[in-house]
Amino acid sequence: MLAGEYAPSRDPVPSVWLDAVEKVGLLGWLQRVKDILRTTAPNLLSAIDNYMSHVYKIIADAQITNGGPVILLQAENEYSMFEGEALGLDRQYMQYFIDKARDAGIVVPITSNDANNNGYNAPGTGLGVIDIYGYDQYPIGVGCYNLYDWPAGLQAYLCFRCQKLSLHSIGGGTNWGNLRYPDFYTSYDLGAIIAEDGTVTREKYPEAKSQGQFFKVALATTLHGLSNQIQPRCYHPAL
Repeated sequence: MLAGEYAPSRDPVPSVWLDAVEKVGLLGWLQRVKDILRTTAPNLLSAIDNYMSHVYKIIADAQITNGGPVILLQAENEYSMFEGEALGLDRQYMQYFIDKARDAGIVVPITSNDANNNGYNAPGTGLGVIDIYGYDQYPIGVGCYNLYDWPAGLQAYLCFRCQKLSLHSIGGGTNWGNLRYPDFYTSYDLGAIIAEDGTVTREKYPEAKSQGQFFKVALATTLHGLSNQIQPRCYHPAL
């Protein structure tokens, strides 16, 4: 998702929902909203509508089409947890963010990440679809207990010509401003490419950069074609 100095805008950060590692995902003011969160409940939308309009306008002005750095917009984060429950997945909720973004003038592709490979909000699935579908996967679970098992998984993804791969985490940090809630581990610096102090002196940084450039041009090192189980998930005309 990174292209030189260009980077995607990951929304919402901060917005109406954060990952569980930041205060259990709930911003403080949301405790005053009486409706169910992450739905199209009237009290929730009225509380966030003005904020989202202003944030999206700032992002729209900073798009690559206007000479800025924004090449993608992430509309949500792991909006997958309501499926199968009484409430159900509120597709209009995702459509709300898409519509607000487009109304504000955002023209770059919109993406999101599913909590699993469920296909929620993927292109062709109905209301609230995004342009580029992605999902989370933790092949060795959470933590650094089997750190030396990671390279094998990375090699497999590269062989299958995975073109957008984010290794969690690219930047380390210890409890950024006490944002984490007490039950979560305080550091994401699992030997990250960028150290906690922001330096790029670790050997991983030039190595990762070299590999990224190499695989752009050395397509012969990867499998030819895509298997029947791997389907393209982007239908945006710009791509």
